[in-house]
Amino acid sequence: MGYGVEFPANQYGGRKILWGLKGYGLSQTLLDDLGISQTLPEGPKAPRGAVPDEILTAKQCTNFNRLFKELALRDDDGYVVKLIDIVLRFMAWMERSKEADVGEGYCGKLNVGGLEMLFFGEVGCSAARVPVFHLTSARKRYMGRNWFEPGYDESVWPPQDRDKIDVSDIALLLTLAQGQKELKIPVDWNDGNYTVHVMYPTASREELVVLTAHIPHDTVVGITEGHPTIRPFRITRDTVNLNYSGGWENNPIIQVIVGLVEQGIETAKKGGLYPQKNRTEAYPPLDKRTPTGPQESND
Repeated sequence: MGYGVEFPANQYGGRKILWGLKGYGLSQTLLDDLGISQTLPEGPKAPRGAVPDEILTAKQCTNFNRLFKELALRDDDGYVVKLIDIVLRFMAWMERSKEADVGEGYCGKLNVGGLEMLFFGEVGCSAARVPVFHLTSARKRYMGRNWFEPGYDESVWPPQDRDKIDVSDIALLLTLAQGQKELKIPVDWNDGNYTVHVMYPTASREELVVLTAHIPHDTVVGITEGHPTIRPFRITRDTVNLNYSGGWENNPIIQVIVGLVEQGIETAKKGGLYPQKNRTEAYPPLDKRTPTGPQESND
């Protein structure tokens, strides 16, 4: 099941009116007024892909099985860490399989008419330098909003509204689109749009929500340059079952990660960024850049 929403920002003139520069930078009230939580017909599913053709060691397979079993426990303390670990491991696997830089990052920079704001996710992904998705969580949104507020408690796990798009997710999607524009990714092949994604687990931790935004080039230009009006863009939602009980090779989480990275590589091809030359000389492998990557990959 999914839903789509229109974000009719063209109804609002002026940068300060549109983006409400207090609190978290964007106005949640604005989205509430627009009825963003309205349930609409199911949108298209997020991309899926198949596990790469690579023979893994017995230790690697054991580690994957262990991670998914631990994720199924849905404990408070380590849940997001385990989810991040799974995402990073399969990003690293895709990096080796596709011979493309698959990078990670933890925040997005949104430029609104020359004013830059940072929005943090749990982990981000780029493929062959092209920004593809952010994994975020209710906890990360809470931290971003309340870090400097009295009474801030980093152990708080706020409720996750499954049927409502959070304004910070909109911001993360826009940072990804701006990143693709900065790389001069062409959009004529994609109906004039940049396609980007944000993922997050639901409050029950039984599903992973995958947001897909098709953001027009003109919208990204308008936001970046602070135009008085901008074109609307569309967001759709897909959900992935986190309680899959089959073998890890067919786990829908893996299929989505693979599909999104493959989509990023195809986008990179359009911009002449893939295949990459002298990749390993310029960039160390992902599992050498992050402490939570697949350290057992050479066993």
